[in-house]
Amino acid sequence: MEAEERPTCSQLLRHQFFTHDGFGHRFSAELKARIQQENAQNPLLRLSGTRRTRETKDEENTKESISLKEKKKKKKARMQKMSVSLPPRGIVQNMNC
Repeated sequence: MEAEERPTCSQLLRHQFFTHDGFGHRFSAELKARIQQENAQNPLLRLSGTRRTRETKDEENTKESISLKEKKKKKKARMQKMSVSLPPRGIVQNMNC
């Protein structure tokens, strides 16, 4: 059968074979239920028994970022306190003469 002569998908879905027993409505509801069930049981989608949302992940990343920045600031402050202040360069050169 030539491609032009074949019915389209839309035409086939309206055929009595698919519509006589409410297949379309049943299939849609059953598919949705199975997808939800699979998502609930998938260990890759769970973290400690709960699903993490994108917002939760973003919040965690923001908190980690702030925490790292605070640690860097504290470390920098400690290093500044530990460093010995040297006299200006010109004074050291004059002392060597």
